[in-house]
Amino acid sequence: MQNIEALMTKDLILFDLKCLDREDCIRQMAGALLENGRITALEPYVESVMERERLGVTGIGMQVAIPHGKSSAVRTPSLVFARCDAGVDFRAMDGSLANLIFLIAVPSEAGDLHLRMLSQLARSLMHDGFRDKLLHAGTEEEVLDLLKGEG
Repeated sequence: MQNIEALMTKDLILFDLKCLDREDCIRQMAGALLENGRITALEPYVESVMERERLGVTGIGMQVAIPHGKSSAVRTPSLVFARCDAGVDFRAMDGSLANLIFLIAVPSEAGDLHLRMLSQLARSLMHDGFRDKLLHAGTEEEVLDLLKGEG
């Protein structure tokens, strides 16, 4: 994925996330954005993601979900990765629970940046081997290398 270093740091990679439900998962992942100064406020951003969730599913199947939101609370385009062993219901068409979750955050004025990010991610995530490597990555560096195309 191009420019992954600008979108994601090790602090935005969450292993073994424990979620009650989809909103709790989004809220925890957004908390990492807040802690790292990438969003100015939690609630406006979480609300933008939940609004998008109401419009349509972000569970793409194959145990993957890519929730996303555009908000004026977003300081810098960002990507959070979480692995949830128990799985979270993002209403995927194939009925699978999401174990690999990518949260995309873009500023309101970012145009179609989130669509380009979604497209790049979706292309990589179509490959079984890529998903398997993400499921078994042991370090944040491994995840970053995979997303950079070096894994």
